[in-house]
Amino acid sequence: MVAPNIDSDDYYEILGVEKSASEKDIKKAFRKLAMKYHPDKATGDKAKAEERFKKIAEAYEVLSDKEKKQTYDTMGKAALNGGAGMDGMNFQHAEDIFAQFFGGRDPFEVLFSQGGMGGGGMRGFQSMGGGSTPGVSFQMGGMPMGGMGGMPMGGSMGGMEGLFGQMGGMPMGGMGGMRRQRPKAQEYGAFKPGTHILVKEVKSKPFLNNTYGVIQGYEKEKDRYHVDIEDYGIVSLSSKNVQQLIRNVTIHGLKSKPQYNMQKGILYDYDGAKKRSLVHVGNDNLSLQSENIIFPEGTCVELLGLSKGVQYNGRRGTITEVDTTKGRYTVFLSANERLSIKFSNVKP
Repeated sequence: MVAPNIDSDDYYEILGVEKSASEKDIKKAFRKLAMKYHPDKATGDKAKAEERFKKIAEAYEVLSDKEKKQTYDTMGKAALNGGAGMDGMNFQHAEDIFAQFFGGRDPFEVLFSQGGMGGGGMRGFQSMGGGSTPGVSFQMGGMPMGGMGGMPMGGSMGGMEGLFGQMGGMPMGGMGGMRRQRPKAQEYGAFKPGTHILVKEVKSKPFLNNTYGVIQGYEKEKDRYHVDIEDYGIVSLSSKNVQQLIRNVTIHGLKSKPQYNMQKGILYDYDGAKKRSLVHVGNDNLSLQSENIIFPEGTCVELLGLSKGVQYNGRRGTITEVDTTKGRYTVFLSANERLSIKFSNVKP
């Protein structure tokens, strides 16, 4: 396997494929890189991110076209476009290539439906927060950490779309007060096999960062997951290096942009430094505080910011019920530990 080199001027090196790569290999490489390096994923220099994205799109446009590929292989980049080269790639054209590649479909839906991995975010972050009203913002500002928590018992549950199956740890359900069967003790706070995750902050294998994988198993004693990563295989990762993707989250309580309330989306990343979840809703991406998200039943969460029951901060558990009226989850930490937790006191 050739590691991609986005800073290279060689199209094959940019995509990380051999000159003998098949059309399927080229498409697979582009899909992974385009999602991983899409500018919306960048947290630093946006201009640099766009330049990288354009290079990836340019490389794919040439290598996926038999005539252009042959010209490039025999005469080099300068011979493309009648001798004009390929320096005319602009960001809009790169976006068009990206959109065309996915056939107008939501790349996240493609990710889930095909079991794909690949990594990255979409365009369309909305700037909505402001004032004292909790909301969303492009800067992903901090989330209030106080509030009550750690109280016993709970309320009703919440599940949203029925398409995802088993995400975040357990089968999902519908809104209402119906109680669900408790998960097995060994499943509390652990992701189930089949859960899609984002790989993050791996120091020993940094090339795996910002790629997606699928959970295959969990070693409770070591707190490590066995993750299947496309084109790499099974790796063992600490729970600190995996971020679950959660389908069917519901936007809740936004006052600045109420049109998003009760819409459903996919949580595809979490910014731990700024304590905000990144949620893909329709064609938009939102940066949300936990109090503005309703996680479906079965989601694994970590408790934080509890002022009552501080000993539970940092513990992971599984949501078994959601009470939207009270804004609380019932979370099982173990077979004998059940807490009622405010929406604002959990992170995915």
